[in-house]
Amino acid sequence: MSQIPENKTLRGVQCPNCGSPKVVFNIKKQGLHCQHCDYTKVLVPQTDQIEEHPLHLDSRLMSRSEDIEIEVKVFHCDNCGSETSFPEDKVRISCPFCGSEKVNETATETRIIKPMGLIPFKITKEEALKQYKGFLTKGWFTPNNLVKYAKIKNLHGVYLPFWTFDAFTYSSWTAQSGDYYYETQYYTDAEGKRQSRRVRKIRWYHTSGKLDHFFDDVTVLASHGVPEDLMNIILPFHPEELTNFDSQYLLGWETELYQKDVKDGFRRGDQIMDARIKSMCANDVPGDTHRFLRVDTHKEGLTFKHMLYPVWVAAYKYKDKSFQFLVNGQTGEIAGRKPKSPWKIALASLFGLLLAGLIAYLFMQGS
Repeated sequence: MSQIPENKTLRGVQCPNCGSPKVVFNIKKQGLHCQHCDYTKVLVPQTDQIEEHPLHLDSRLMSRSEDIEIEVKVFHCDNCGSETSFPEDKVRISCPFCGSEKVNETATETRIIKPMGLIPFKITKEEALKQYKGFLTKGWFTPNNLVKYAKIKNLHGVYLPFWTFDAFTYSSWTAQSGDYYYETQYYTDAEGKRQSRRVRKIRWYHTSGKLDHFFDDVTVLASHGVPEDLMNIILPFHPEELTNFDSQYLLGWETELYQKDVKDGFRRGDQIMDARIKSMCANDVPGDTHRFLRVDTHKEGLTFKHMLYPVWVAAYKYKDKSFQFLVNGQTGEIAGRKPKSPWKIALASLFGLLLAGLIAYLFMQGS
């Protein structure tokens, strides 16, 4: 039987069995499936082509590397600015990030840095919807009618773009370490009685040290369509299920193009690494406490990968307001925003005031 050809431009292909263009990647079969004749081709994960690329901070130099580029057809959302590659047979297009149907249906061709690898979808649409319904019922401040009125227009399975960065880091740090000690102080209370108490004090002294650390796959979201704080909740993705980039996995699915280039992605990755380095150095500072920690870091061997990870994305409406939620397409982890019931908030505030009043009353009675 003939093989489905590699799709070098992320576009649809014809079924080698019946010629139908309705060939998609099927989650349950973990392979290609023809929706017309039921032909199936299982895709076997391979990782031999996933490799690090040297990081040039001048992204223009990176864009000249022909061997890591790929051509895609892009649809631009006029509402939120996201750029997405949709299946070509889609008649009506709505943005997976804001729910807008103002997507410019005139596609443009563009070249991007080719993804080095991807994680295929494991969570089905039905499983993602189940997670969504459970998400709506959680939380004491959630409106009682949220499940009834929170309607999803479309639940989109989207391969989101990520950069991952590796680096060897060499840091030196200085700080003031503090050791606790205690002194006894004497004082006279309100009844004129002499009392004593132990007061904690700190003895400060200078300290310094070094820290060498290798960062492996610091992950940076390359999308503006998804809030980073929501994405951090559904992380991590498990790299043991990575496979070489093969556009056959993308057939029938939407793929967002990166909106942060390598240079912008590394700025964020650099911040993440620096924050982790400072935390590790802080843990190395001796004593009970410290202050004035200063860290100087040198980074070498900077490399990057462009990866695609699966996420279910949707925006739902409640009382004419839009709220976004995400489901990790590999693990099923969910994150999103929800409205809060003003009545429940008011009731909680009233309960807090009553409880505070009761405590004050019991305290006065006891004294």
